[in-house]
Amino acid sequence: MRHLLLGIDALPARPPAVAVVVDVLRAFTTAAWALARGAERIVLADADDEALELRQRHHDGWR
Repeated sequence: MRHLLLGIDALPARPPAVAVVVDVLRAFTTAAWALARGAERIVLADADDEALELRQRHHDGWR
């Protein structure tokens, strides 16, 4: 598998057949909002099932 990491300004005239877009702006504004509303930490998960498992394991708070 071949992959490239490109910014918008570096995109070729003809884009590739498949592209993965990471929504950094939304991720960081959501994190800032959560922290401003009192979140003590943000824990990242690689997949939905990992996030659900973390929630189940720590449903009563982080220790």
